[in-house]
Amino acid sequence: MNVAGQEGEKIFPQQDLGCIPGPIGMSRRDRGHIHSMNTWKKLVFALQLGHFIHFLGLDSPTAKGERIKARAGLQTQGRSTYACAYCDLFPIDGCLIFPASLQNIRTTTMESILIKQTLQKNRECVILLHGLSRTHRSMTAIEGMLAKNGYDVFNIGYPSRKYAIAPLAAEISRRIRDLDTTKYSRVHCVTHSMGGIILRQMLKHEKIAHLGRVVMLSPPNQGSEVVDRLKSWPLFQMLNGPAGGELGTENSNLPSSLGPVDFDLGVIVGRKTINWILSTMIPGENDGKVSTLRAQVPGMHDFLVVDATHPFIMTNQKVLRHILFYLHNGRFQHPTSS
Repeated sequence: MNVAGQEGEKIFPQQDLGCIPGPIGMSRRDRGHIHSMNTWKKLVFALQLGHFIHFLGLDSPTAKGERIKARAGLQTQGRSTYACAYCDLFPIDGCLIFPASLQNIRTTTMESILIKQTLQKNRECVILLHGLSRTHRSMTAIEGMLAKNGYDVFNIGYPSRKYAIAPLAAEISRRIRDLDTTKYSRVHCVTHSMGGIILRQMLKHEKIAHLGRVVMLSPPNQGSEVVDRLKSWPLFQMLNGPAGGELGTENSNLPSSLGPVDFDLGVIVGRKTINWILSTMIPGENDGKVSTLRAQVPGMHDFLVVDATHPFIMTNQKVLRHILFYLHNGRFQHPTSS
């Protein structure tokens, strides 16, 4: 799930498809025979050598394009031995699938070391934090999408109904330290609902090394009127725990005490609801838990309202694309007005 990043394009600006040649005992005549085979025979030969895992796209969701651009050569016993840039399985003498005209990548041992160091430095990860009364499983759609696009993903679960926000933030901060995210060039975060408030509480007291961009989905950044109305009810307290009661709109509530954000933040909130009863408690456009107005926070870089509900915004396909776009570009793709 490593991300090579844009640096890979600078390392090998030339044409970069095909296998990087290196001797494995084939004679020149044998190599010529391979390249003279028709496409079908080349495919069969490739399958026999184990290329099928990557050729059929069944391998792990690595950023293949970036890996192809940045595959490095090795010096072995005085001879140049190069790994196949397509399958990454083992050294290959001559390309079995692509023509020899594309085999123009060369490198040295020192370049190999530098490339590997660059790849390690440019790895990026994303930390996921779910919302109140949910589990890490509610973020699996986002987790899968990010993994397929080359990010290392840490989907953190926590007992959201058992503790108040401050101890939850302290525990999550400790777990992030245990992950040793300092090895990543950038550490992004994607949160849902109360997960955004926990992240703000955490960042108020302790920074994340190499913090990149943050996307919050339906965060009660200015609290929720639903909490104002229901927090004294025993059923609400049983279902939402002490943290739920802290998410009101009053100045004494925790969201109001956090102040403006000082990190790269994009906020997405829905305007559809599946709970009309709760929606009647919220003035203006809302997603059944949070109004579009109270999802905003001073200091955010971008804001987007979508046709999604609070419980299911994390699985909305358009929202998934917006998350990825923001992590790449630091802004959302806003619909153009006709």
